[in-house]
This record gives sequence, structure tokens and C-alpha cells, in this order.
Amino acid sequence: TNIDLTEYDLVCFGTPVWAFGPAPAMNTYLDICFGLQGKDAVIFSTYGSGAGKERCMDYMEKAIKVKGAISVRRFSVQQLRIGDKEHILSQIG
Repeated sequence: TNIDLTEYDLVCFGTPVWAFGPAPAMNTYLDICFGLQGKDAVIFSTYGSGAGKERCMDYMEKAIKVKGAISVRRFSVQQLRIGDKEHILSQIG
């Protein structure tokens, strides 16, 4: 996996909510990636009950901003609605 994100204008990070936070693999990636200075980013998550959804997104947003991202947009989609295209598009919008 490429951890140098310098060449990208927009970087997207996605994870399921895992024990009120990002999945362990996403935590590792956020720790070791670099090249986010001045970048726009999108973060998204999938979740079951919704418990911890905001905490997960807040954690990811903070980690990305600390690395220099200037703009972070975010959305979440409940597991039961992943097949609902219109709902997902409304969340992205």
C-alpha cells in the first residue's frame, strides 16, 4: 500500500466503525501515511447501531488534519442501508 499521498489532490479514507473507532488497519494507515499537507480529504464509515459513529469520524478527521489536510468532508452509511443507492448518494451530497 502506498503511504505517500503527495501525488493526489483528493484522498478518501473509509472504515467500518470498530469498537467506537476506526478499524485497526485504518488506525495504522493513518499513523504511517504522509503527504496530506494542503490536501482535500473525504472520510466515510459504515456502522451497525450507530454507537460510536461520531467518535470514529472525529478521530479520523483529527488525525488527517494533524497531518495537514485543509478540508475534510465526511459521511456515514448504516450497514442496513448499504444497498440503498439513493440514500448513499444523499449522504455523500
